[in-house]
Amino acid sequence: MVLFTLISTQVVPQSINNETLIGVWEATSVERKSCNSSEDGGVVVLECPEICMRITLYADGKAENSYSDPSSSEEKTMGTYQVKGDQIVWCDPLSDDPCETALFVQTEDTLIFTTKEEDNGCEVITTFARK
Repeated sequence: MVLFTLISTQVVPQSINNETLIGVWEATSVERKSCNSSEDGGVVVLECPEICMRITLYADGKAENSYSDPSSSEEKTMGTYQVKGDQIVWCDPLSDDPCETALFVQTEDTLIFTTKEEDNGCEVITTFARK
């Protein structure tokens, strides 16, 4: 999963609590920057149903991730999440790397997650809209 920051307009974050996170969030863009190689950077705009990445966060700390694109069937995974200050920790028991931590900013209808890819140094900024 991917996490983000940076918006060109001014964003006033809400106080972070699990209640405001609960619901379905659909990715609208993924930006990769500050990569070791400039060829790895760029922005991808995601539009369902063409390319669709969704997260559903439940009140009990469970999370569902789904991804689909024209060349593959929808993939869904279940895991958990936990908020720790300005970070969110995602855990997927079926993954090789079972937990991933991301910085995040939340407004009323937007989540922005920021993560770092170890293999190429890219900062990955993923923006989600509430559905």
